[in-house]
Amino acid sequence: MKILVEVNFIRSTPITSLTGFFKGQFHTKISNQIEFRQIVAFKIGFDTLTRQWPIENGEIYVPAGKHTAETNLAIGQECPGSYLGKYGSIEYFIAVELCIPDRPKLIQMRPVKVIAVMDITRYLPFHIPVHIERYFHKKLLCLNKSSIKVFIKMSKAAFVPGEMIVVDGEIGNEYGKNSIKGGIVRLIMVVRFRCKGNEKFTNKTLSYFMLPFIPQCSIIAFQHFLQIPINAFPTYCHPDALINLSYHISVMLNECKPIKIPLIIGTGIPIQFINTQNYPSSLLSIANFSTMLLQSQTFPPLIINSLQHLPPSTLSIPSFLLSVSSPFSYSEFDKSLDSTVFSSCKCNQIDHSQVTFTPGEFPITRYKGQSILRIEEIE
Repeated sequence: MKILVEVNFIRSTPITSLTGFFKGQFHTKISNQIEFRQIVAFKIGFDTLTRQWPIENGEIYVPAGKHTAETNLAIGQECPGSYLGKYGSIEYFIAVELCIPDRPKLIQMRPVKVIAVMDITRYLPFHIPVHIERYFHKKLLCLNKSSIKVFIKMSKAAFVPGEMIVVDGEIGNEYGKNSIKGGIVRLIMVVRFRCKGNEKFTNKTLSYFMLPFIPQCSIIAFQHFLQIPINAFPTYCHPDALINLSYHISVMLNECKPIKIPLIIGTGIPIQFINTQNYPSSLLSIANFSTMLLQSQTFPPLIINSLQHLPPSTLSIPSFLLSVSSPFSYSEFDKSLDSTVFSSCKCNQIDHSQVTFTPGEFPITRYKGQSILRIEEIE
């Protein structure tokens, strides 16, 4: 991630510091309880700029005119992407702090959208074929009421957004009196939220197909497809995380216990994203100087040799960062800023993908192409 800061002074002005912070955190809210848990915190220095300015009596004197500083920031692939859900969010933001003697601190904060990168090639067990066999027998007063055999085959269980999941199967109704009223096969996203000992789960069907009516003593064979949404959030499971997200395929038949097939959804080999759009920035005039955080961009976690990978900071984070609420969806975020100072401030945004989503935005899709259905009688 590239951070560009521009400071414009009308006249020479003394300052004590110019610093920045990048922070990522989980934020959950359940039953009027709120919990934050830090993911990562970096201190951003602008030494290349401040070293150019003279120092007198312990104060840095900034010459009149426009001054710019650029710094690069890299986050590891272990960080999840930005996410906004029913009971919480995964959020990242940048804060730049300018301190002037005898004046309040000037702080600018910008939310940052992080695109998760997860290499599914590392999860070898999910790349082998899946073969599921289940037998369901139901009796009433020692008499058979139903007898069903289910076979499900898949070539793998690791996928990337936008990919089609091919599901092959056979269902046999071995009972001669009752038919099977059909069923449904669904691709389900499960999000687990934790907050101070409480837990909440949200389930969302991303795509599905229906299973047909199965006559007595018959076998149906089918091949259907489940579409993974192009903006599907990668699988994320960590024991210390307040938000975990997983996927599975659910096969449900009438009066039978659902069959669950775990899946993993990632982003394949890490992708180099291309900046597609830029928006002009506006500078903010405050008394005799202007200050602006020019770029707050959507970016994937980076591991690039040319950039220094910064470890999680052990530095004390300023109180305004610890107390800030979510910059994405909560009104308290705006209240933590001086509206008279930053009301006209805008930033450049480079949006590569709509990875951040609300679960309700997922479409329920059906496969509209050709399906294969075979019905045989059992002799």
